[in-house]
Amino acid sequence: MPNLRVGGAVDVLLDWLGRRWLPCVVGLLTACAAAAPAPGPAPPPATHHQALEPGPHPSSPEAGTGPDLAFVNAKIFTSDPAQPWARALAIVGDRIGAVGSDADVRRTLTARTRVIDLAGKLVIPGINDAHLHEPRVWSRVDIDTRGLTSVAAVVERVVREAARHPEGTWLRAGDLPASFADDPALVRSELDRKLPRHPALFVLLGDHAACLNGAALRTWHIDEGSRPLHGRQGRSEAGKLDGWLYEYALWSHYPAMAEAESDDAVAAAAERFAQRAVRFGITSVQTMPTHIPSERLARVLSARATPLRWRLIRFPQAGIQALDASVPTPPLADRVRLDGIKYILDGTPIERGAGLLGGYHDRPRQSGHLDFSDAELASIFERSRQSGVPLLLHVSGDAPVEQALRIMQRQGGLEAWSTRRVRFEHGDGVSAFLDQLERARIVVVQNPLHFALPPGVAERFSAEQRAALLPLRSLLGRGIAVALGSDAELNPFLGILLASVHPANPGEAISREQALVAYTRGSAYAEFAETVKGTLAPGMLADLAVLSQDIFEVSNEQLPATTSVLTLVGGRVEYSAVATEGGLSVSSQGD
Repeated sequence: MPNLRVGGAVDVLLDWLGRRWLPCVVGLLTACAAAAPAPGPAPPPATHHQALEPGPHPSSPEAGTGPDLAFVNAKIFTSDPAQPWARALAIVGDRIGAVGSDADVRRTLTARTRVIDLAGKLVIPGINDAHLHEPRVWSRVDIDTRGLTSVAAVVERVVREAARHPEGTWLRAGDLPASFADDPALVRSELDRKLPRHPALFVLLGDHAACLNGAALRTWHIDEGSRPLHGRQGRSEAGKLDGWLYEYALWSHYPAMAEAESDDAVAAAAERFAQRAVRFGITSVQTMPTHIPSERLARVLSARATPLRWRLIRFPQAGIQALDASVPTPPLADRVRLDGIKYILDGTPIERGAGLLGGYHDRPRQSGHLDFSDAELASIFERSRQSGVPLLLHVSGDAPVEQALRIMQRQGGLEAWSTRRVRFEHGDGVSAFLDQLERARIVVVQNPLHFALPPGVAERFSAEQRAALLPLRSLLGRGIAVALGSDAELNPFLGILLASVHPANPGEAISREQALVAYTRGSAYAEFAETVKGTLAPGMLADLAVLSQDIFEVSNEQLPATTSVLTLVGGRVEYSAVATEGGLSVSSQGD
């Protein structure tokens, strides 16, 4: 069995994965490695009115008097289909000025240009994480449940922790295994016997379902007469609340828990996250925060310097939100955008909430659920059409895919939506609908961490169902635009590994090069930004990373250990590990 525990920060990440579901993956990584398929076609050109405008070409008068910085003697993957590889590049201001051979680029330099000899190191476009939920801010006690495999053991640890804190302190046991969804011991009545006064939250992996004790329900003002607008409450056969909350019934209470946090606390959480991100060569993120309204986060980020480019996507926690494009947004900084709105159409397989057109293999009478009726979802599409706000939809099972496509067909036809780049987040169950996705030009945002199914989840699907799960290679083969995002821990190189071996469905594995394109050019396309970032080409933003190792050459076991040596955003150094990496040869053109 390959050993993926390679030390340092990656050790921490793999420990995070390991205590959840990595043990079922590592034995598959070598065996599942598929031959790299041919690259898929490039996504179609931008046609939506919100596509970002390209900047001035570096040879134009606005570009200045020559390159400020140049990298030579490098291995550069540009993600640009017109010129995928190069040896050197030059940066003018915040843009790429030239890309090509060492000789070609050196001809553009002046005496003021700072030249860095990279000695063959790999340079890539900055990673654009297309799907995450940062920053997370909520004062609570998070309880370490690593190594605990039973509900009784988890509850006992929470009880011991409760004894150390005043009554009323929120306690959270998170990332609990899928098997807990079926355990009758995880129910409000049992929790109340042992935790009568501390509000406690027992959250399944994925954060789509949680069991609360009575103190938590009372704190959130949930009683027997409460009914959520969207999402679900678990109830006993007698109709009594059993403590379980699903999707919007759970998330609608999160913002109130973060309201007491100061702007400084929100900014500090965002900064901690950003500093981790740039160390992986991430330069852009597309986040749909679950705890903090995107409008507030936009204001907080715009008032401070940030090393990242942020696309903040509205994620209304209570359900359908009206959006009027004429309503002014908060004044935004150059690196902050408030754009798009996301809705959750179903759950996940972890709690058997993913909506299936057929039943779950192990429980045929269960088929998940949909969070919105046809009429409600039609209203969501119509609001997006009228406002012009891009629409992102969580679709895990095949039932919400069918529902969304059917409503799009009713509202003018699939082709009428083809310029709007409707996004299907996750897209676990889209395989039966590739023709419709192609006609509507749906953008599918996949999360490679999901390709490592948690223990017990694979058995919920038949062999036929599993063969259609989590498509990737087949999407690219049909020319369907694909972007990648973490959805949890950040490491994009673990994501590239999982995309290139695809433990859940090896036939859908893609090459590392294709995965990197999806993380860069694909993610830029998913946010209408492919004209300004995502590739290293003249006129594009100088967002890039110099990596610690060649991700196209190292073994599967070594790949997740990759970090950035140097991360630039708009030509500005936002992270440098040069001092700990042996240094780089730096000179000026005049030397």
